[in-house]
Amino acid sequence: MWSLRTALLTTALQTAATNMKGQLSMEYLIISVISLAVISISAFTLLKIKDMADNSYALITLKNDADAIYNAAEDACTMGYGNSRSITLNEAAGMRIWSNGNAIEFSKGNFHLSKNMTCSGEMDVLLGGKITIENQEGKISVGKIG
Repeated sequence: MWSLRTALLTTALQTAATNMKGQLSMEYLIISVISLAVISISAFTLLKIKDMADNSYALITLKNDADAIYNAAEDACTMGYGNSRSITLNEAAGMRIWSNGNAIEFSKGNFHLSKNMTCSGEMDVLLGGKITIENQEGKISVGKIG
């Protein structure tokens, strides 16, 4: 009787140990799935942050190019007839610039900027690369070089 009871207990313990191995495997599987989900969400979030930073950098560079064009136009205007300035643009390829009376306006994609100038301008051009800004009889003109 004692040996039958021992045999049944041993068999039960072996079965429980076998089932526990399955239980441990299931727990490791769940932990692995949760870990992969957290890593995936983190990677996706970091990529979104990188895209937003790239867009912000492009907009800041466009604004700097627009400011450089505006400052060169104001310099040419202040210096008088016949003066010109040449500048090289960083990100403004494809930027449209036009005048509206004494206002100079810039646009590219979501970017739009308007500034008032001392002189009036006669321009409507797509920019890129190296440009020249000239004072022609009191009116500012902008053109591409090359």
